[in-house]
Amino acid sequence: MLLKFAIQDFKDDREFKNLSSRTIGSYLLTLNEFQGFCSERELIDVNDITPNIIKSYLLYCQKQRKNNPTTRNTKLHLLKIFFNYLQYQEIIEEKKNPTRKFAYAKEEIKIEVFNDQHIKQMLGYYRRLKQRDKQYYAYRDYAIMLVLLGTGCRSGELCNLQWREVDLVHRL
Repeated sequence: MLLKFAIQDFKDDREFKNLSSRTIGSYLLTLNEFQGFCSERELIDVNDITPNIIKSYLLYCQKQRKNNPTTRNTKLHLLKIFFNYLQYQEIIEEKKNPTRKFAYAKEEIKIEVFNDQHIKQMLGYYRRLKQRDKQYYAYRDYAIMLVLLGTGCRSGELCNLQWREVDLVHRL
């Protein structure tokens, strides 16, 4: 099967599974970049792609595109999902899955945390804003900061929080 048709089938499958357009867009961004990389090397069929091609692509991402390890790992993860889909659909055999034995690059993780002074400054700012403006958005922003700092949840998680997920009785 041609790579471009395999990508289209994969996209259709992700849409059928009702994945978000943002997730599908992320898949397509990487897969289209990979397809372009393969086209430059005259590789148009999924069965022509070997582990060496995957390795060359990841090296290209590292050296030419200057992608950091996290970005390269994300691209590898998306390629693994794509080729596992092709394997599941019996378009390629398990032994022909070029991403099967790939390990992720080591990432240097440095998490910067707020110290007590930073937290006091942020809460003080929102507290003063709330007292000065006495408008809805000032109270809302203060409450949002309290939830984010108090729970450690991410802003996206808070935005997607549903009422049914909140338990005020057990404080969860």
